[in-house]
Order: sequence, then C-alpha cells, then structure tokens
Amino acid sequence: SMPCACTRAINRWSRIDAVSAAGHRQVPGIQAFVLIDEVKPRGGATLALAGSHRLADQPRPYRRIREVLRGRGDPQAALRDHDLSIVEMCGQAGDIYLMDMRLLHTPSINASDRLRIMATVRYLPATPAGA
Repeated sequence: SMPCACTRAINRWSRIDAVSAAGHRQVPGIQAFVLIDEVKPRGGATLALAGSHRLADQPRPYRRIREVLRGRGDPQAALRDHDLSIVEMCGQAGDIYLMDMRLLHTPSINASDRLRIMATVRYLPATPAGA
C-alpha cells in the first residue's frame, strides 16, 4: 500500500524544475538529492513521480497525472497502468538520488519527530559560446 506521506501529498504534485525544448528526448538537467542525515520512510523525504518525464510530449500531461492521482480506487494501480510510480527519497546519510529535472516531485509530510536534512544540487549542460 502507499505510504501515508505519499497519500497526503497527492494533491500537491506540481513541481518541475526544467523543461526540455526537445520534449522527452533530451534531458535538460539532473538534480542530485544528497541525504546529510538518515531520512526514514514518512520522514519528510522528497517524493518523485518516476516516469512522469515521458509524458512531456502529450497534451496537458500533468493534468492527466493529477486526474489519475485524484481518482477513485487504488492510486498505485492507476499509476502502474500509466507506467508511473512514486519514489520516496529516503535512506541513510550519504545516499544520493539523481533525478531528471522534468520529473514531477513534491515535498512530503514529515510524520516523524525528526528533522530531515538533505542537500540538493543541479547539473545543467553548459551553454555553447555565442548561444
């Protein structure tokens, strides 16, 4: 079943950090999430909707995802039907998640009594001289 932090965050899927002019064929950048301390499940980790970058060429792709997530029934089954899955970026200190910057992602609710400590950095392609 879906962790409670994921369920509560469903209506907030709204963040995309970069869009590629070439749609899904070109990665506009990579974002790294570095866990400075342990982040346990339901501990406020960032949630990413794996596979959402492939929908960039479809009309109103993110509206469609929100409709799937807000629909009735089992949201995990609906996501699987669309080749999508929720990844909760939790783990041990020193773990690193690399994410295509076109993925929908959102903070989740920290249901623990611990602070979550992560750092993030973005890697973007160099712009050619004269561009």
